[in-house]
Amino acid sequence: MPEIKAYVVQGDSLDDLAQGYGNVSADSIASKNGIEANSILAVGTSLHLPDDAWGTAPGDAKNPGTACVQYAVSASGFDKVLGLVEETTKPPTASEEVKIEAHANDWTLTADGAAQAPNKGVALIAKGTQIVFTSVVGLHNIKLNGTVEGADLKQGDTRTLTFNDTGEFLIECSYHPDMWATLFVE
Repeated sequence: MPEIKAYVVQGDSLDDLAQGYGNVSADSIASKNGIEANSILAVGTSLHLPDDAWGTAPGDAKNPGTACVQYAVSASGFDKVLGLVEETTKPPTASEEVKIEAHANDWTLTADGAAQAPNKGVALIAKGTQIVFTSVVGLHNIKLNGTVEGADLKQGDTRTLTFNDTGEFLIECSYHPDMWATLFVE
């Protein structure tokens, strides 16, 4: 069977798909697959990415070679959709130093020198704390509680955000919906 690079998920457009990869546009995906850029495609349609595209399947993908949606998305993303993700618990003590790195498809939170499991990081910080975000691999953005903060982070970029408001902040990436981390600010 030919290698499949992406699948149509309900609500996705070719523009949405293109945003998850580098050097890809809706037009280049359409051209590679012999369709129009604004085509309406059935859920589960397999698509091939242009040869010069870069980006990878999620690192925790169960089986990226099957068309079943359960196995075409990352394990953490699938668990999130089904509500199988454990509720986040606020740590008992505040961390003094926190940094967050974006890899191909995960946020890795490091608190006081201890890296946490990808996409499961949680930290308690004091109001006014600055957090450095780094894109180690790939193209990402920083979404806090549903709002994108600033321009995209390209590979190698860093951005420092100051958390001046108290509360719980869910950190996500619009391009990789299975990426998340949580900060509690007091």
